[in-house]
Amino acid sequence: MNWITNYVRPKINSMLGRRTDMPENLWIKDPETGEMVFHKDLESNQFVIPSSGHHMKISAKERLKFFFDDGKYETLDNPKVMQDPLKFRDEKRYVDRLKDAKAKTGLDDAIINALGTVEGLPVVVTVQDFAFMGGSLGMAAGDAIVHGFEVALQRKRPLILFAASGGARMQEGILSLMQLPRTTVGVDRLKEAGLPYIVVLTNPTTGGVTASYAMLGDVHIAEPGALIGFAGPRVIEQTIREKLPDGFQRSEYLMEHGMVDMVVSRLELRQTIARRLKEAQSTAAMLTTFNEVDMSAVMALRTKYKDVFEKKHGVKLGFMGFFTKAVTHALKEIPSVNAEIDGTDIIFKNYAHIGVAVGTEKGLVVPVVRDADQMSIAEIEKDIGRLGIAARDGKLSVADMQGGTFTISNGGVYGSLMSTPILNAPQSGILGMHKIQDRPVVVGGQIVIRPMMYLALSYDHRIVDGKEAVTFLVRVKESLEDPERLVLDL
Repeated sequence: MNWITNYVRPKINSMLGRRTDMPENLWIKDPETGEMVFHKDLESNQFVIPSSGHHMKISAKERLKFFFDDGKYETLDNPKVMQDPLKFRDEKRYVDRLKDAKAKTGLDDAIINALGTVEGLPVVVTVQDFAFMGGSLGMAAGDAIVHGFEVALQRKRPLILFAASGGARMQEGILSLMQLPRTTVGVDRLKEAGLPYIVVLTNPTTGGVTASYAMLGDVHIAEPGALIGFAGPRVIEQTIREKLPDGFQRSEYLMEHGMVDMVVSRLELRQTIARRLKEAQSTAAMLTTFNEVDMSAVMALRTKYKDVFEKKHGVKLGFMGFFTKAVTHALKEIPSVNAEIDGTDIIFKNYAHIGVAVGTEKGLVVPVVRDADQMSIAEIEKDIGRLGIAARDGKLSVADMQGGTFTISNGGVYGSLMSTPILNAPQSGILGMHKIQDRPVVVGGQIVIRPMMYLALSYDHRIVDGKEAVTFLVRVKESLEDPERLVLDL
């Protein structure tokens, strides 16, 4: 506010008997064309100037209101951190600058995390507010960004990040720079979990954030005309002593040169991001992890009791009963491998219906052993025997092959040493068994020959992250190498 606004204009209005309760920001001037735009019309257009398409800066709260369905969202509490850890002083104390920024924006720092839906899809959204000290990255902002990643991981939701920053916060020195690798690790964890990470680059996105989380998205979307780059054009020109091309470091220039994936108007962001997320959901991201298991203990147990077992239960003791039991134990510990995607929902099952691939003259069929987690090894073998006979006789019903939550395939019966089993949609996991083969292994510092089998777990990376997949396969291996655990239900 200046002297004319504070004194001259009110005086003239008073002399002329004009109303003085009219809002000062009733009209807004387009910084590009000079056109005056009615504030309410501009707000209804998400602060995009209709005639020029110029995207005005908006607050983080406005961003969330425009982005979420019906403008409804839940704000997350960000971690509390020490303020002014370096006791920084320049012309004004850092704590006073923070106090002014909080009063100006109503925020605790430059980052807001929120939960909500976009076109019905549940997401976590992280927004930087440039009005809070230029959206600069300090300890509080770094912790808030990492917290957003953690919430996305816990809830298995995509994360959308709106970047708007001038870079690191100088008042926090090296502590500010340390946020760059911290947030980068957060991105890595999100990607390991197979969760989409979409970054929207708004005006301006500069400094250290462009050397870390802001440029590590699966998809980079820029708003029109946004300034994006590590250093500003003036600094670059002074450094290289050359004139930069027109539009350098603007969204359109960067898209032409492959630095961003698309330039999208703010008015179309919701629909564009929702479409990309739905495309990601409709396509299973199948990965496979491998391990090997020493079959000595299972083979010894089978050899010792197979005759007694068959005499008592009327069915042969095969390997599939042990594998099925080992799988059900592992599913209880890693329930995501037993889950499935249904539209926008992830459904976790509290039961284990195990599909067992059976070869017939007409091809491979996958009948289902229902509630296998409630069965003993003998009960599992009986049911597999029943289903196997029905399959070979062509008497399997449709119901016999529906409702499986996890599948076991045994390529070993055909001599396969290693394969990548294909997911049986909509299941999120399938275990591949293979041929048992004597191989030299190191046991207790000695090279010995053991009957070994390679195991392969293919999984849907949208639901199951790498750590869960590896842990699941290790648990199966542990149960098979110590089969007494299966008998005792340990």
